[in-house]
Amino acid sequence: MMDVEIQLWQKNHVRSYMKTTVELMTVDNCRKQIDLPVWHVYTKNDHFFDHTIVEQHMRVVFSDYHGVPIKLKSHTVSVLADKAEAAGLVPPALRRALRKADKA
Repeated sequence: MMDVEIQLWQKNHVRSYMKTTVELMTVDNCRKQIDLPVWHVYTKNDHFFDHTIVEQHMRVVFSDYHGVPIKLKSHTVSVLADKAEAAGLVPPALRRALRKADKA
């Protein structure tokens, strides 16, 4: 989808781009639940998303929900983050779940 979007912008085909955008913004993904667990990694300091609303939506869309707060000062780390800073994006609870899933 991203490649298509880039092509539409490069070709400056506004009608196609806007149609794609409208479709993307009006899709209803709450009609049928997806039988998969979802891990929502969030920060309590996030001023972009309201965690409570995101959780409600995820519980409608997915069969299993795990909310895992991370301890970052902002929404995400800097693009200049080193390995230690970036490690904060994958909290210990999620690491344990990934290791367990890998062994299964």
